[in-house]
Amino acid sequence: MNSRISVEGLRRAWNWIPVCIAFAPAILLPLAQDVFRPRVSPTSLLGLILASSPDLIIAFCFPFSILMRPGVWSARDSSRLFHAWSAGTLVLLVALEFRGRPQIYDPADIAASFVGVGLALALFHAILRSRLTFGDDHGQPSEIPKPISHAAAR
Repeated sequence: MNSRISVEGLRRAWNWIPVCIAFAPAILLPLAQDVFRPRVSPTSLLGLILASSPDLIIAFCFPFSILMRPGVWSARDSSRLFHAWSAGTLVLLVALEFRGRPQIYDPADIAASFVGVGLALALFHAILRSRLTFGDDHGQPSEIPKPISHAAAR
C-alpha cells in the first residue's frame, strides 16, 4: 500500500468543485421555489430573499460551468474566461429582467444577480483558483508523507 499522498492528487480532487457548483441549480432551484418558498410568508425577510433566490442561485452557479474542465486552459486563461463568463451571466440576467413583462420586473432580482456573481468571483479568487489543476501545471507531483503511527515505528 502506498503511504504517500501526492499533492497532484489532492489538487485534482478540487477539480470536482466547479462541476458540483455548476450543476447545483438542478437541486437548489426546485428546493427554493417548490419546497421552501411556499412555506414562508411572502412579506417576511426570508420570503423576500427566497423571491429572488433563482437569480442569486443562477448568478452564483453558472460562471463555474466554464471551469468544468480546468485542465483545458492555463491558469491565466481560466481566470479571464471566468471573469468573462461572470460578466456574461450578469448581463444576461439583468437583460432578462428588463426584457420581461413589466409586471414581473423586480429590482431585488437585479440586486440578487449582482450579489450572486460577486460571491462566485470571491469564491473563485479566495479559494478555488489556487487549488485547481490547470493546463499549465505540468510539474512533477510532490509527495507528502503520511504521519507515521507509533505502532509502525516499532
